[in-house]
Amino acid sequence: MSLSETTGGTASAAGRGIELVRPMLGFPDSTRFSIAPLGVDYEPYAVLSSLDQPGLEFVVVPPGVLFDDYVIEVPEEDAAALELTDAADAAVLALVTRRATLVPTVNLLGPIVINQQTRRAVQVVLQDDRYGATVPVDAGTSRPSSD
Repeated sequence: MSLSETTGGTASAAGRGIELVRPMLGFPDSTRFSIAPLGVDYEPYAVLSSLDQPGLEFVVVPPGVLFDDYVIEVPEEDAAALELTDAADAAVLALVTRRATLVPTVNLLGPIVINQQTRRAVQVVLQDDRYGATVPVDAGTSRPSSD
């Protein structure tokens, strides 16, 4: 299933919990999360908070807001696990990281796809060399570049 930048985002995903059908890479003990806006001054960024491990939080953003040509192909088995039959029911979020360089980056290779109807989610691991795992957030560009 192909999902584009116009497919749901933070606002449509926020407000209710989600359950990952399999844990995110590196976090095997967390499958239940809430999504809350980061604040009016930081829209469209949100906070993804683990309900299983207090204090485990991630900043997320709909990648299409930053990269207008971001389109992903969700593997069939992931779409099936989410019971996702219509792309309009999906929201896509990318994890944001800020490292020592203080330049935030987004993980475009491992987006979280949410079925907004069932609230089931999965971190999709893309096999797409157009996208990187640490793409700098740069307001001056709308094109993701590889690592």
